[in-house]
Amino acid sequence: MGIETKAGATILLVDDVDEYRTVLKRGLERKGYRVKTAYDEQDAIERACSVRPDMILLEMGRTPPMQTLDMGCRIRSDAKVGEDVKVVVYADKADETVANGGEVSFGPHEYVILPEDGEQFDGFLERLLKR
Repeated sequence: MGIETKAGATILLVDDVDEYRTVLKRGLERKGYRVKTAYDEQDAIERACSVRPDMILLEMGRTPPMQTLDMGCRIRSDAKVGEDVKVVVYADKADETVANGGEVSFGPHEYVILPEDGEQFDGFLERLLKR
């Protein structure tokens, strides 16, 4: 799809905690993104089918990051939105997948990040959406 800037980019935010989903949605919207939300995998598939996102952004609580990344790939596949849609998992703690402040690419459009702060997270999202 080729987003030149983040303005107008659509992010499908999937988080199972209402409070976190709401806070992150507001923050992303303030940065200029269009944000659609979902609370689980099935809800995300339905929403992605109706609005093709540029990115699927997930954090599913206690689910390990790699399982969450697999879920994001299933959402992308089942919604038939295209392999170029980025799948990003933002981890809530360091583990063998990602260290604090780290970002790991698991494919051309699949990533796990554990940002040190909001500025790093914003920069990461902006870089991905410009690609």
